[in-house]
Amino acid sequence: MFDCGLPQFFNIMPLTIQQKKDIVSDLRDKLRKQQGIMLVDFSAVPADIATDFRGKLRQENCLLQSVKKSLLQRAIDEEEIPVNIDLMGSVSLVLGFDDLVTPAKLIYQFAQKNEQLKIVGGIWDNELKDQEAVIGLAQLPSYPEAMARFVWLIKSPISGLVNTMHGVTRSFVIALSEVQKVKNN
Repeated sequence: MFDCGLPQFFNIMPLTIQQKKDIVSDLRDKLRKQQGIMLVDFSAVPADIATDFRGKLRQENCLLQSVKKSLLQRAIDEEEIPVNIDLMGSVSLVLGFDDLVTPAKLIYQFAQKNEQLKIVGGIWDNELKDQEAVIGLAQLPSYPEAMARFVWLIKSPISGLVNTMHGVTRSFVIALSEVQKVKNN
């Protein structure tokens, strides 16, 4: 094939069967490792902003990948995930490899600043979720926030008990002090 030095995405030739198999195989590997898949329409996002966003995703162990829906569906079918991708328009995947909430938070925050990004949905628990489910997931507290809230909930009653007991002993000491003043006078 003629190579003019341009990156592969400028290639106007249709994909060969082997290239499609390679893409599906690569997707299957990524699907095995992922914790959650977010589906976005990334087609209207300018290239410089897209590059920055991809960098932020990489820092959080997430990946943005554009793929034909038919190849995505084939990879999902081969991984035996019972989801049918019948979405309109172009769809890109945001894969989260550490947890489910991180990619949802990142795309939600990015969509807040850039109207060009459209949240389409997500896939987790072997179900295709809608846009509202992804936004709801994105608004959950992060793992460190949730742990901090949990620790505060556990600590709160104990702190209240300690303050109450301290108040009782303080009142007892004040009462003894008053009794001692009365006896001394």
